[in-house]
Amino acid sequence: MKIAITTIAGGIGVVLLATMLFSGSASAAPPPFQLHPFEFVGTVANCGVAGTDTVTAAWDNTTGNPAASIFLEKLGATSNCAAAGVDIVTPLEGGPVSAVTELNFDVKNGGHCGAGAPRFNLELNAASNAFLGCNSGGVQTDLGNGWTHVEFNAAAIAAAVVTAGGVPADTLTDLYIIFDEGTDTGPDFTGHVYIDNISVNGQVVGSPTSPLTKDDCKNNGWKNFNPAFKNQGDCVSWVATAGRNLPNG
Repeated sequence: MKIAITTIAGGIGVVLLATMLFSGSASAAPPPFQLHPFEFVGTVANCGVAGTDTVTAAWDNTTGNPAASIFLEKLGATSNCAAAGVDIVTPLEGGPVSAVTELNFDVKNGGHCGAGAPRFNLELNAASNAFLGCNSGGVQTDLGNGWTHVEFNAAAIAAAVVTAGGVPADTLTDLYIIFDEGTDTGPDFTGHVYIDNISVNGQVVGSPTSPLTKDDCKNNGWKNFNPAFKNQGDCVSWVATAGRNLPNG
């Protein structure tokens, strides 16, 4: 995962380089894509403003539409060099950005849904980013249950690519959701949001697709995930090494 976090609506400007290793398996049908929450707190060397914020990116099994959902939080100023986010691991990466024709998520009402966060970032040619903010260019539908559906169609995605200086043939090198607007940004000033039912090209993931903790591997839990594991110990090893020990399933 290579993430370029760009300055949006007074937000941060920083490039984060990280490597995450995941492996699928021919013995089990993989999910359409995987979601991996991440947290970043930078330094003056990264972006000129120290990231002194408290940021959180994690699955929450108690809240959702339905549960689980992903909780993203940034407690501090928007200008500070820090962000929470969700890496979207999809086979669309490495192909033309024109292949991405739909992106959406649900947000819990009362949290932050700003012009710049949470937003989809589409990294183009590993050089520039097209972005789609929660309250900028998408179609919002109140679901009537405390959640709002935010959808970006092919036209909105294409427009974002053009705005970023890209063209449809550009390579999508990374896709992720970023949350970097803090408690000083309205209209809610909460600095947090719950998101659920993240969708890419009509395929939805609304719960974890890989184990988050060693306990997730116990009581036959290791059988429920992709990548496919051989046994509980294989799953625990994968969690303990943050995916560096590849599954044997």
